[in-house]
Amino acid sequence: MKSNGIKALDYQAQGERLFLTLAETSLEQITGMDTALLRITTDDGDLVEAFSGYRVARVTYEAADGTFLAVLEQGAGDTTAAALAALTDALTAAEEQNKELQIQMNEQADALIELAGLLTEEGA
Repeated sequence: MKSNGIKALDYQAQGERLFLTLAETSLEQITGMDTALLRITTDDGDLVEAFSGYRVARVTYEAADGTFLAVLEQGAGDTTAAALAALTDALTAAEEQNKELQIQMNEQADALIELAGLLTEEGA
């Protein structure tokens, strides 16, 4: 799983806070991450969840396992947060629609392949 491209081992949203356990990264990458729109994705890039309007409040390095615990808090004003939330919803809906279209295209491609096979058998 990844959070804005950074390997994430875990994430938890609790009220106004978001907790990210991050690995194989650096403090600079975490603090430089665009937190206005946080996208939690699978390793293959499929959207799992999206969060908007956060800012990094604290980052702690866990030396025992080489991970970072990033604590993010809601940091945008009400108007900005509402706009970002609407954008997040629109992005999520668009990605779902894209997945549905890809499934339909794959089904149509399979049907064309099957039809081509039938036509080849008839011509033989």
